[in-house]
Amino acid sequence: MLHMGKGKKRSAAAAHKAPMQEKPPRDVAAAQELATEFAQGYQAIGRFLSEFSQLDFTIRFVLAKRLRISDEYFHIVISPYDFAMLCNVTRELICKQVPQKARNIEKLFNECLKLNEDRVRVAHGMWTLGQEGLVARHVQRRTLQPRYFFEKRDELDQLAEDAQRLMQAVLTIGN
Repeated sequence: MLHMGKGKKRSAAAAHKAPMQEKPPRDVAAAQELATEFAQGYQAIGRFLSEFSQLDFTIRFVLAKRLRISDEYFHIVISPYDFAMLCNVTRELICKQVPQKARNIEKLFNECLKLNEDRVRVAHGMWTLGQEGLVARHVQRRTLQPRYFFEKRDELDQLAEDAQRLMQAVLTIGN
């Protein structure tokens, strides 16, 4: 019991209760719309990262196949590469093996490296709500200045399609 002076006593539980306040009205339709925007944004992020991971694995597979690495040694030899090094090593190898296609091979792997820059922004950006949905705020290492990316609603979907297209091209060149 808390002593409140002049003989008045109140329980500890009653002392901690805040006075009843009316809750502000909620706009259910606006809340549902916001939830839908977040869900669509998260779905686009997931689709892109999933497609990118397939591209990454496809390049690893092609490198291992061209080096004739057995399944037993695949992870030991291929896993240590980050994506940029993986692209550079695979590009150099295929250019040496198929020099007549060097220009196309270099172009393809440069596109893969450019897509990786977007993957870094997706994976390491701070996601927030923008005008058309989710946007990523990312600080680039070179400038140390924040910028916003993926401000257009369909940009992540296009990146996912680019990853799929590049994966098909890597398979074609890899054979």
